Amino acid sequence: MKKHLSLIALVGILLFTTSVPSFPQAYTDPSKLPRTYSAGFSIACGGAGDCVTVTLTAGGSNVTAVRELWISQPSSNVTVSLIRRSALDTGGTSTTETLVSSDTNDAAPNTIVTAYTAAPTAGSTTGGGTFFSLPITTTSTLVRDSTVSNYKPFLLQGATQVYAIYVSGAATVTVNLVVVETP
Repeated sequence: MKKHLSLIALVGILLFTTSVPSFPQAYTDPSKLPRTYSAGFSIACGGAGDCVTVTLTAGGSNVTAVRELWISQPSSNVTVSLIRRSALDTGGTSTTETLVSSDTNDAAPNTIVTAYTAAPTAGSTTGGGTFFSLPITTTSTLVRDSTVSNYKPFLLQGATQVYAIYVSGAATVTVNLVVVETP
């Protein structure tokens, strides 16, 4: 019995004298985090063509990463293609969507999100191309979230690259996206 009490005392001493492992804290130093912006909107795409584009302003951020993209429940069944173009779209009827900063101390975004009700003339895909093309029904949602995977987000590097959401026909689509800018 004495041996068991000694062993229990020794274990107790070890428990109280051994440091408890520390777990890393969430990284919250705002000066070290990238500028993050989000937008959510619905757009009535008038027909086949680029319905939404993401571009950079000239002289702005060097790189924009599209970290998350959700395209939800179009008003009609369409095929959605995600395309990187090497030249800007021209023409069309469009509005510029507002990107909201995750940190109110961040500067205005250098990323521009344009939503088209009448498709523009698509820019060239030389050096770009289609990432994927998927049918989406009125009850489905397309999700591309690089924050929970091991692949890089879609990157735009320079003011002539375009990240386009192409739809195969007329449909109202709801788009939610998160972009991250690096200087």
